[in-house]
Amino acid sequence: MDLMDTTALRDAYRALLDAAAAVTAAGDRVSAPPEGEWDADRILAHVALVTAATVGAAASVAAGANTTYDNRLAQDTWTIDRVIELAGDTAGLRERIRCQAESLCTLGGAEAAA
Repeated sequence: MDLMDTTALRDAYRALLDAAAAVTAAGDRVSAPPEGEWDADRILAHVALVTAATVGAAASVAAGANTTYDNRLAQDTWTIDRVIELAGDTAGLRERIRCQAESLCTLGGAEAAA
């Protein structure tokens, strides 16, 4: 089985999590998004849902099963709010994404040797 270089994917998740931590650290200095737009927690919950669906699809493919990919739940406001509630706070959302990213990258293959 060929392994995929997941370095770029790991770097992208790391950058996302670093940006989310910076937003959290900025606290009240971050202005609220315009009406109808998502705040940082909603964006993180969306990413968590998309990543969960991606991990599920990748695991199915790795197991040799036919699968589909549907990200409609990742755009559902009730589901997004529920993920935020279950995570507890922004740090919980970041940790959820960090764990999911590690799972996804592990399914994809090894990180390139530095």
